[in-house]
Amino acid sequence: MKPTDFLQAQWSLMVPGSESNKELQNKQFDQLIQAYSEPHRHYHTLQHLQQLFDELASLGVQDEAILWSVWYHDIVYQPKKSNNESKSADIAAQCLQALAVAPSIIERVHHCILATKHHHTSDPLCQIFLDADMAILGTCAADYQRYTEQVALEFQSIPTFLYKRGRKKFLNALLKQQAIFITPQFHDRYESQARTNIQWELAQ
Repeated sequence: MKPTDFLQAQWSLMVPGSESNKELQNKQFDQLIQAYSEPHRHYHTLQHLQQLFDELASLGVQDEAILWSVWYHDIVYQPKKSNNESKSADIAAQCLQALAVAPSIIERVHHCILATKHHHTSDPLCQIFLDADMAILGTCAADYQRYTEQVALEFQSIPTFLYKRGRKKFLNALLKQQAIFITPQFHDRYESQARTNIQWELAQ
């Protein structure tokens, strides 16, 4: 199934069935598709969204705030900017308010998206979302190599030596953590392979 078809089905499950709101719902969905299809994106794409939904589905996660967080967490993605998370969180809040999502859910979505900047939260379900966002680190060697190539392409507008320096700093910081993944579910599934993958990348 194409990512757009998968995501359309997922979106239909998320939004209420009111015909009076259908135009707004379609507009919001189109906005998301356009954002994640921007030409400078190579990893943070529609496929990334589908992978996140698949990871959460495998654990039976159906929490509305977490699912909305997936949709909007990378709606703003400019590799050279440091405020992507805050802008994405603000857009999520605006869009969900327009869709008449409960304020308590919007507040949690805003929190979870902001938490992707440093991957830290005390919210247990948000922890699962953060781990799902990092799951690519623990995939098989071929998928991990493809991921590294895609991320590098997103930073091709900056000098290679600067990108490699920043990437190395990020990877070494991950290895120094007691655990890359916060939750037992993801730690058991991905921690060991993630460390192997990161060590491989650092050796390149």
